[in-house]
Amino acid sequence: CGIVYVTHWGMISGVPEWYRGKIAVGVWEGGSWFKDGELYECAGQSFSRADMLIAANDRFAKRLRLLVRIPVSVLTDGVNPTLFRPVPGHRTSVRGMRVGIVGCNWKGDDHKGIQIAREACDRVGVGLLILKARPGDADYLRHEEMHLWYNSLDALLICSQDEGGPNPGLEAMACGIPVISTRVGVMPELLGDEWLCDRTVDSFSKRLRALSNMSADERIDVGAENRRSVLLSTFTTEGMAPSFERILSFI
Repeated sequence: CGIVYVTHWGMISGVPEWYRGKIAVGVWEGGSWFKDGELYECAGQSFSRADMLIAANDRFAKRLRLLVRIPVSVLTDGVNPTLFRPVPGHRTSVRGMRVGIVGCNWKGDDHKGIQIAREACDRVGVGLLILKARPGDADYLRHEEMHLWYNSLDALLICSQDEGGPNPGLEAMACGIPVISTRVGVMPELLGDEWLCDRTVDSFSKRLRALSNMSADERIDVGAENRRSVLLSTFTTEGMAPSFERILSFI
């Protein structure tokens, strides 16, 4: 094997010491590697064995290039727009808005902003569906089922402190669903300013109320623009191909 790709720096200890090939390490969430602009000590030690870092977006890559002396490439999340697509008529209820958020607070610090989403939805008077993203949970859905869940929503919230993509945002947008997000990952490159939020209940409430005041047709138009934005971007499985080629040329 000419290269080992480690998806998380904490897993690099699983690469045998005798291995002499190249090691590439994925960097998916900035908050897991940085503290006050510096690398966490444990991450820095792990990176010392790496020959290349693969950042989840350009912002992370720029930060890493200031801190390490090894090559840093970018491999963004990518969505399959054939699987993640609008499903007309899948909305299961016409009464009230259905708002969703994906994730769980497994880090114990509400990194995903579940509480912010709850309070914002309560303030606006709309229902919130929380889909936990870990296998084994009762409401866990397989990847090939997720597009149906997105299509049952009127909006998806991304209240995270930090993200690489995130995949749920790309997937919901490809399904033609309105997305309201903090300025994380690649969301600022895809969403208009009117749907980007500060990480506060007030900010999310304001945008959620604006969406709830729209007619169903107006919300459909917002979602259709989201899908167009994704299809015209490089954040699709097909659009990721050049990034893979750059990484493979490193071998």
